[in-house]
Amino acid sequence: MAKSYRVLLDTNMILTPFEMNIDLLAEIQRIIPGKLELITLEPVIRELKKKKGGVGLKLIDALKIDVIPSIGRADDAIYEFARKNKDVIVATNDDELKRRLRSAGVPVIIVRGKQKLDLIGYVGW
Repeated sequence: MAKSYRVLLDTNMILTPFEMNIDLLAEIQRIIPGKLELITLEPVIRELKKKKGGVGLKLIDALKIDVIPSIGRADDAIYEFARKNKDVIVATNDDELKRRLRSAGVPVIIVRGKQKLDLIGYVGW
């Protein structure tokens, strides 16, 4: 039976399809076998409302990404949520957040070569 994972999307990853030629959902499905649930946090939604005229919010709706209640700054909320939830893989290109997450043993999805996504870290298939 395939394992289930939650992929927590950061602001910059949600905006990736609008900045690069990457099919976000297809690429995540390519690198993560099993059942996926795409999620984000309320602070990310607040950031998206301020960026690029809220275009990222349309992707949230189109992909039916679940929004989890949370407080504080987006990066801090993502870090704390991922540390406490072992079934979470974080998708981000924020260098400081990636470093913090990897130091805590959290697997991270990143953009590689502006054309595809890649997984860094162990997820225990």
